Amino acid sequence: MTNKLKSLIYLACFICASVVYHLSTNSEVQKEIVNNTYEQEVDIVINPYKNLDNRTQTN
Repeated sequence: MTNKLKSLIYLACFICASVVYHLSTNSEVQKEIVNNTYEQEVDIVINPYKNLDNRTQTN
C-alpha cells in the first residue's frame, strides 16, 4: 500500500470515530443540562456593563 492510501484509510477511520463519539456524548450532555438546574440566592449582584453608558457619554 502506498502512504497516501494508508493516510486516507486512517483519516476515514478517524472521521467515523469522531462522529460516533460526538453522537454518543451529545445526547448525554443535553440530558445533563436539562436535569441540572439550580436556584441560587445572592447577596450582591454585580453588573459590569451598568456604568458603561455613563462613561461613553462623559468622554
